[in-house]
Amino acid sequence: MKRTFNILITLLLVFVIQSCETVVDLKIPEHKQLLVPNCFFNPDSFMEVQLSTSKGSLDNNQKINTVNGATIQIFENGQIKEILVQTGDGIYKANNFKPQAGKSYEVKINAGNYDEIDATNTVPIAVPINNFSFKDSAFIESGGSGGYVSQLTLNFSDPAAEKNYYAVQVFTYDTMFLNFPPGPGDTLIIARMLYTYSEDPNSTGSSYSGVMMNDELINGQSYSLKINFSSYELMPNSKITAVLQSVSKELFLYTTTLSNQQNNQGNPFSEPVRVYSNINKGLGIFAGFSSSKVIVR
Repeated sequence: MKRTFNILITLLLVFVIQSCETVVDLKIPEHKQLLVPNCFFNPDSFMEVQLSTSKGSLDNNQKINTVNGATIQIFENGQIKEILVQTGDGIYKANNFKPQAGKSYEVKINAGNYDEIDATNTVPIAVPINNFSFKDSAFIESGGSGGYVSQLTLNFSDPAAEKNYYAVQVFTYDTMFLNFPPGPGDTLIIARMLYTYSEDPNSTGSSYSGVMMNDELINGQSYSLKINFSSYELMPNSKITAVLQSVSKELFLYTTTLSNQQNNQGNPFSEPVRVYSNINKGLGIFAGFSSSKVIVR
């Protein structure tokens, strides 16, 4: 009798559990494509915009949806400066002017049935490098490969009474042989940006876009920033240059959030990171910077 009672209770519980199940038909709204311009402009080159469209979260196609035939207008301090010319697949470029430090720029983009988008940004004035020092084998990396680490120290004077943002990039130069044995004109010198990192408390750590930092704790001071990179990335006696970029706040936010998103990929316990954008009614980035450069060796 007791066994029969237990069976009845079990069957009753199964029935109750099954009757509590609810099937939810989840309807995901269709993704609305937005224009996505990417433009980093500086006084040393003609302005160039790469234009594409956004993708939905369920879109597994890795191909970039470029946009051709768009009208891209550039304004300088509120005055129309140039209409960019399309020079490639989704690539638009200025022919007649380069941005100037200290001036404000606006982009307006029209393309087919997409919403018109716009964005504004400035070119910060470059902060010069006062001096530098370089150690080819400064210390041995703890953990990891245990290889030698090169260290570059850059000194600069942060302007007072204003908010400043910086990026430091280090380049070496490789020789590519087009033919072997090489003859006249058969070699190319290619700049290669090194993967750098810093343990400085003012920096954001490491990034394939360079070491980023702001002047929150060093405002108005002369400051020395230490940059580290693997000695094994360098060819013997290869040329090295360092670039101190004065970047806009928008470029700083875009680069740091993009780096955080890339670092979190594949980690199921990390929180999702939304990449910063300053495009009105669209996505992407329109941001200025200026540079100071030194030859390290």
